Amino acid sequence: MPETRPLPPFWLERYLAPREFSTRHMLCGSDSESLTVKQALELASEEGRALWDNMNLMYTPTQGSLFLREAVARHYAGVGAEQVMVSSPQDCIFAAMGALLEQLSGAVIVTYPGYQSLYELADCRNRPVLRWEPRSDGAEEPLTFYLADLERLFDEAEEKGHAAQLLVVNFPHNPTGYMPTREEWRRIVEIAESRGAVLFSDEMYRGLEMDPSDRLPSAVEVYKRAITLSGVSKNLGMPGARMGWVVTHMPEVITRALEIKDYTTICSPPPSEVLAYIALEAAETILEERRCIIRENLKYMESWSKRWGHVLTWHSPRAGTIAFPTLQEQCGDADQFCARALEEAGVLLLPGTVYDFEPGNRRVRFGFGRRSFREGMEALTRMLEKMHAQS
Repeated sequence: MPETRPLPPFWLERYLAPREFSTRHMLCGSDSESLTVKQALELASEEGRALWDNMNLMYTPTQGSLFLREAVARHYAGVGAEQVMVSSPQDCIFAAMGALLEQLSGAVIVTYPGYQSLYELADCRNRPVLRWEPRSDGAEEPLTFYLADLERLFDEAEEKGHAAQLLVVNFPHNPTGYMPTREEWRRIVEIAESRGAVLFSDEMYRGLEMDPSDRLPSAVEVYKRAITLSGVSKNLGMPGARMGWVVTHMPEVITRALEIKDYTTICSPPPSEVLAYIALEAAETILEERRCIIRENLKYMESWSKRWGHVLTWHSPRAGTIAFPTLQEQCGDADQFCARALEEAGVLLLPGTVYDFEPGNRRVRFGFGRRSFREGMEALTRMLEKMHAQS
């Protein structure tokens, strides 16, 4: 068997690419309400505005400019700028995961379904990839990641002779919206530590908890063998800035990730670095504005679902911008329903089949982080009313 195989298409991106920018209502987006440059600059501190006004459009350091890495580090207890690498979120995954997979030889356990690059890079290197999948106790119950299932996967990997050396998690979770309690999160970290596994934690949606007191500590704050991934795309309203970071106490990972990054982006654009700095300096203001939008959209959705519960079973998540409700059988499968919504209502939804998750053909991803959510839902409702009248 060859050591590697070609990367397959990134199915979510291939589904969205021909549809996302031509549809009238983007109802499956995973980002929160985006900022304009004008709005961002209005939030800038005196230092942030000076950085913007005096910015030189030259190369930046490969690891990221010091002012930005220091701003990132201030958001994590016990972290310094030298423990931060800045790049686009996808590049951060590619470089950090590449470094880890060179240094670790065992199996990989991942929360699944999920963002494809979080598990595909390991799979393409023919590493055993074990899926930690959520379960529901019934059609009316939300999907939940059970700790007993995680323990079982670690045991299974050991029994097969390739102990899991890497645990990859994403909480708040894309696409289910699931977030563990503080005690459950403590146990997840404890399980990784007791098994001698590195913990890679995708925290792109952290900060979008409906109750800010529910916010979990970052993995890098509670475990020395953790890598935290975050950025400004999902929670801080700057997906177009293409800025993210990884934070870790493992210097060998940063060193090797930077060497891999030399073959991809090398460095970040100065405007993106400064905008990310401004967002971090105004983070709580930006986050609260987005939480308010999300709360209003969820309030609308909870009311909507009382009327349309025969169409889908809705459970409002405790955090994040997305949910993965179950489509009722009389509406057809997810592919059919999403195709009809796009054609008849100009509404773009994401069928669960994109994730190769059972029963993906019964689930649809909704994104409720934008102000335009209600307008899109009203267009979808008109289509459903027409369907109901014709039945």
